[in-house]
Amino acid sequence: MSTKSVSVSKPVKPLMKKPTAATPTRAAPSKAPAPTKPVTRTKPSGGTVGATGTPRRTPRTVQPTPAAPVNPILLTHAVSNAVEVLPLFHSAGVTVEKARDFWEAFEDTTRGLPDRSRLLVFRQKIKGSEAERWWNDSSIKTFETLKIRFHNHFLSRTADELWERLHSTKRAPGESIEEWGDRVSDLCDSLDYPDPRMRYQLFRRGLNNRRILAILDSSPACAILEACEWLMAKDIA
Repeated sequence: MSTKSVSVSKPVKPLMKKPTAATPTRAAPSKAPAPTKPVTRTKPSGGTVGATGTPRRTPRTVQPTPAAPVNPILLTHAVSNAVEVLPLFHSAGVTVEKARDFWEAFEDTTRGLPDRSRLLVFRQKIKGSEAERWWNDSSIKTFETLKIRFHNHFLSRTADELWERLHSTKRAPGESIEEWGDRVSDLCDSLDYPDPRMRYQLFRRGLNNRRILAILDSSPACAILEACEWLMAKDIA
């Protein structure tokens, strides 16, 4: 009996795959935002910060412009000039017109001077017991106060006051005959008192000098102007 030979196949050795080295994978770049640097707010000097962080502006204070210094030499010269230029203000029997003329001249001449200098000039120009008494009884510190009180006392005379003053006024010591005549004439003009003979009687009534009265008694004068001319011819001024 023949036997068939069976070929036996050799076991095949399995092929071993060579391990491949793992390639490191790159990490994808992160898209997260980078941290921001904190911003510090500076506090403005001298101001405050509002709710939104916006600096509030401090209101600027406007400083007053200082007055220009007054040159004492120029001021002294201006005061001396005003005293020299202005006429005297005789309060005895002064009329409203005379008082107004003096005040207007005083106000114009002293315009621009400090109040203290204006009061100094005024004090040196007033004469007469009434003005002296009025000034001493008044507490006058400013020019406006002086203006109001002068107007109230000397420029607001009623007809009755002027009439009483006309009959009671006397010639002031040191007042010349001509000045006295002008004062009586002004008072009569203020009262619309035109009679020259009555004016002369008022003029004569205010004279206290017996010698002057005796000269007038021997004169033909019957009016103020005639009496003044007659007395000046006798060297009585």
